[in-house]
Amino acid sequence: MKLMPVPESAQDMEAKVAQLRQPRTYPDSPARVEVIETHMSWVFLTPQHVFKLKKPVRYEYLDFSTLAARKMYCEEELRLNPCLAPGVYIGVVPLARDSAGNTRVEGPGTVIDWLVKMHRLPAERMLDFLIERHALEIAEVHAVAESLAHFYKSSRPIVLSGDEYRELYANKIRVNRAGLTDPEYELPAGLIDAVHDTQEEFLARSHELFERRAVGGRIVEGHGDLRPEHVCLQSPPVIFDRLEFNRAFRIIDAAD
Repeated sequence: MKLMPVPESAQDMEAKVAQLRQPRTYPDSPARVEVIETHMSWVFLTPQHVFKLKKPVRYEYLDFSTLAARKMYCEEELRLNPCLAPGVYIGVVPLARDSAGNTRVEGPGTVIDWLVKMHRLPAERMLDFLIERHALEIAEVHAVAESLAHFYKSSRPIVLSGDEYRELYANKIRVNRAGLTDPEYELPAGLIDAVHDTQEEFLARSHELFERRAVGGRIVEGHGDLRPEHVCLQSPPVIFDRLEFNRAFRIIDAAD
């Protein structure tokens, strides 16, 4: 298979998504394909598998704008996730177009994009599903906490000074404030300012605490996007979709 630069456009993306909605595009011709759109990806769910296609977008904190970049970040996702989601991630697979113009996942021809391929997890065991239905058991919460505690304990500490850690945290506060005050979201500016002012005040008066956390090896490379929809309450729990596109977002205090 050839990896070739492909001009990106909204029409190109629409065409890829349209093809990936069709069962015939997949090797096993599944009975149905469900589609979910996120801010940065399209996710295609067959009865057995999940295929994630990264959008050709560029923001201040990520760049998926080229075919090579999307392949690299697919591979990074594959590298990062087995520690918390063993056996879930299968590989990085091509979306290819053959000489007759047919587009297939894992097919022959010219690679026009790359997808992350995963085993599909049971929707009824997802943490967000159980929370919404008030069906979550406390023992299941403990199991997730134990998995995360083991992960953080076994993670190599990030070498940072207290000042470096405080600056990292201050930047996160700035980014959060800028995002939440975007007029598009119509959120109460006074509340947003009050929350972030309090965080900045705490940061300014807590030099010793942040120094202890940094020097004590409590800063690790964590998950980066730990949300209920990324937790499946199997035994043991599966925690997937570890953030791949910006390492700085994964650097976190284990207490967070």
